[in-house]
Amino acid sequence: MLGVVTGCAGGSQPAPDARTALNGGFVSASGRLVAKAGPIPLAPSGPHRGSLKGRGDLFVTLDTTSAAGVDVLRNKTWKEVGAFTASGMSCLSADWIDNKGNLYVADYEEDYTCSGPNTPGIYEFPRGSSTPSFVYATGLIDPINLTTDRQGNVYVTDFLGGELDEYPQDSNTLSHQCAPPSGDGSVEGVAVDGHGDVFMVSGTSHSPWNAYLYEYVGGLNGCSATLLATFPFFQGGMALDKRQNLLLVDQTDNAVDVIPPPYTAIASQISAYQAFTVTINKQNSQIYIAAYPFVGYLTGAGAVYIDSYPSGSNIATLVPSDGVINPSGAVDTLNYVP
Repeated sequence: MLGVVTGCAGGSQPAPDARTALNGGFVSASGRLVAKAGPIPLAPSGPHRGSLKGRGDLFVTLDTTSAAGVDVLRNKTWKEVGAFTASGMSCLSADWIDNKGNLYVADYEEDYTCSGPNTPGIYEFPRGSSTPSFVYATGLIDPINLTTDRQGNVYVTDFLGGELDEYPQDSNTLSHQCAPPSGDGSVEGVAVDGHGDVFMVSGTSHSPWNAYLYEYVGGLNGCSATLLATFPFFQGGMALDKRQNLLLVDQTDNAVDVIPPPYTAIASQISAYQAFTVTINKQNSQIYIAAYPFVGYLTGAGAVYIDSYPSGSNIATLVPSDGVINPSGAVDTLNYVP
């Protein structure tokens, strides 16, 4: 399979929102500078090097102060087969592929960690194309995570905007815009099941960290949410598997938590140092975890963990020597859409 990796800068503890791109070099565990970071070679929007049409690619979003774009890697070999960017994209976060093969890339608000100018929004790339066909931007300040449902509706978490937004496909007319009942603006993870129930996680922006997991039964109409659980950690991205288990990034424990229905307790954890976002392939046999280096939290240039699911055993870890620098998203072309 192919996959897509996106990249963005992360935050630090005690301020997980303060995203900073660490592209000055790659640092070993001993603190020794082992390689100098350079610009990521990205093609302009339009025809790009490599092919996006093959089955089995991994798309990875990469974000540094020198370049931001999407790297295309061939599954199993994890070799780069393409790369592209688009005008206006400069501060990238999560990525997602819907059930029609369209790629979505989140571009968050420009800050001191990311040089602009950029247009915060969600860039949509039709299957097989490196040119965006649409940008979702209405009402967005800091889009950080996203998902789609079976009907193609797009759901976006606006971290600094403090809201969860829903758009019809290829429309900038908001269907719904809901703030978390907790009143806290740190909205981060979102997932939608096959029944149209929407799951969202928000959290406190100060210590002690708390993550609030909500369910909007039947969708966002009326913005009526049920608090399912409160967890003592800082949250990240989220996904659902075929058994309706939630996979929730736990940035405090450096893990992905597996939370089965009724979503009140963590059943197991998959270790993932610096975890930021998570997706799962259509077969539910592999998960892709983008690990972003948070300043003051740990050093390096991030990684993408490719793990067997549900065992959590590591299949591959993609690092700067694989061309993966500051990754903030990774998604298989055969992505699982509940």
